[in-house]
Amino acid sequence: MNVRAIVLAAGKGTRMKSARPKVLHELCGRPMLWYTLRALRDAGVVDIAVVGNAELKQCLNEFGVRGIVQEPQLGTGHAVQVALRELPAWAGRVLIAYGDMPLVDDGIFSRILATFDARPGVALAMVTARMPLPSNFGRVIRSGDNVRAIVEERDCDESQKSIDEMNAGVYLYDESALRGAVEKLNSINAQSEYYLTDTVASLANSGKCVIPVDAGDYRNVLGINDRVELAQARKELNARLCAAHMREGVTIVDPERTYLEPELLIGRDTVIYPNTSIGRLSQIGEGCVLGPGARLSNAKLAERVIVRESVITDSRVGAESRIGPFAHLRNNATLAAEVKIGNFVEVKNSRLDRGVKANHLAYLGDATVGENSNIGAGTITCNYDGQQKNETIIGRDVMIGSNTSLVAPLRIGDGALTGASSVVTKDVAPGERVAGNPARPLPEKGSVTAAD
Repeated sequence: MNVRAIVLAAGKGTRMKSARPKVLHELCGRPMLWYTLRALRDAGVVDIAVVGNAELKQCLNEFGVRGIVQEPQLGTGHAVQVALRELPAWAGRVLIAYGDMPLVDDGIFSRILATFDARPGVALAMVTARMPLPSNFGRVIRSGDNVRAIVEERDCDESQKSIDEMNAGVYLYDESALRGAVEKLNSINAQSEYYLTDTVASLANSGKCVIPVDAGDYRNVLGINDRVELAQARKELNARLCAAHMREGVTIVDPERTYLEPELLIGRDTVIYPNTSIGRLSQIGEGCVLGPGARLSNAKLAERVIVRESVITDSRVGAESRIGPFAHLRNNATLAAEVKIGNFVEVKNSRLDRGVKANHLAYLGDATVGENSNIGAGTITCNYDGQQKNETIIGRDVMIGSNTSLVAPLRIGDGALTGASSVVTKDVAPGERVAGNPARPLPEKGSVTAAD
């Protein structure tokens, strides 16, 4: 595809009242710039340069794009001048977009590319939208079916302010026409800046063809200038994400109180109740029930898992397990199938095999628990000795009594049992029963001691 993109992202964002570059502010778990870049790539545009300030350029490697510094910042036309001076000329097209317009999707970029290709001799195709008045967007001045000029709102006279067709800020130029037009720009306007929009009149007045491309719903091309608009855009993006998953067979009881991020995998027949958030590339199997009040971040859930009012971060849960309410899985907690984690239980960097139960008030950190073992209420693995974390290994079919303290490093053999309130400091053999503080082996049932 003979097209490359220039993304304008050098705006100071003063209305955001933030030390962070505006386009790095997040909505639905991603910086707003991420959405522009993804939409361009989804439309087939992979050669992308971002024009920003020096601070933003330092962050662009993670986005996989070339950074170009605009300093000083003298307007959008000046930003394009700076970019073109760094980019080698070629006989192709240049798509120009803004980094603070995360609602622009690949459909709009694909449409402008297709419209341009369908009209031989076009110098510029530009996206326009019908918007409610009053509006701060630049007005589109037409000449028949073509565009004659763009007038910025602050430079409009009263009659021009009544025009409801607005410049949406997405342009596709023939590069040779663009290079000629931007070098003719001047800063004779209310802001004393070089406006990229002035290239429209320059091209039209020289007899070149400038055509409009309808954006459809004007809300798809709204930019972000402050935190109020950031919240509004987040709400719209979240609604799109919820709708996409619902169309794929996921039930979301209340989309306005369910918070999703891009790039999630959620299986069919999963039900999501209100006040649930799912992010960071989480993967949810089919038939799960999430919420109300669940928070999942980089969570991998197999089929038919139930999570109620709990937090799962950087962890995996096996099929038909039940989590919550008020449980916390974190830091590589790995649960096999049919595990039950109940209220006020925390599992950190531990593996729990099939059928393990920890139903109440427990902490399992740096532990391995074998199949069908039961962790009594109040149990804790004492995994930190003041210098390092140590491992607790619990075998199969083990019964850990209520309020047991397991002082790591420690190994509990298969079929062992600890009495309530035990403090276990030494390994317990398979089948052995221990109790006390410190825990000691209990006599075998029916045995007679010397004291007897």
